[in-house]
Amino acid sequence: MNIEIGSLLAEKNKYLSQMLLQGLKGNFNSILKWLQFLDLNSSHLISLIKSDEESINIVLDTLRPGLLSKSNDVALWTYRLLLKLIEELFELNLQPVIWNWFCKDSGGLSTCLLSLKKHTNVNDYIGTLFVMLGKDNISELLTMELKKNISDNLEYINLIHGFLDVFTNTKTISAQVN
Repeated sequence: MNIEIGSLLAEKNKYLSQMLLQGLKGNFNSILKWLQFLDLNSSHLISLIKSDEESINIVLDTLRPGLLSKSNDVALWTYRLLLKLIEELFELNLQPVIWNWFCKDSGGLSTCLLSLKKHTNVNDYIGTLFVMLGKDNISELLTMELKKNISDNLEYINLIHGFLDVFTNTKTISAQVN
């Protein structure tokens, strides 16, 4: 069993990433069960990683390929789990760690934008993520970080427009936007 776990995590989680993206021979049932298990045990996972920034980044990077999965269900469960983990990490005042992971090259933001093109029903999850992460710096998120990832002005405007309802229905974000 330990050898199997080790092989999943070897080479920067290459095999686990493939499983999240492609499933096991196209079947995603075991991946979904794993994500649901992590979701049920997220508090325990947080207790294991909360004191080490590198561990937090490893866990978030390990889950990131799930956002781009061929399986819509895997993508949705990955978003759900990420939001839950991020919320728990925020309660521990670890916002800067999450912000850095989200904004880094090939980090959470760029993956969410790719996921948005692949999965049409993830807008609410991404909007919620933007609201959580942009709580104190929505201006930086919308003007700097998004522009780093979107060079086409029309695509940028359409993306912002797609999230306006989420932003205006959140008091903190609405105050910053206005």
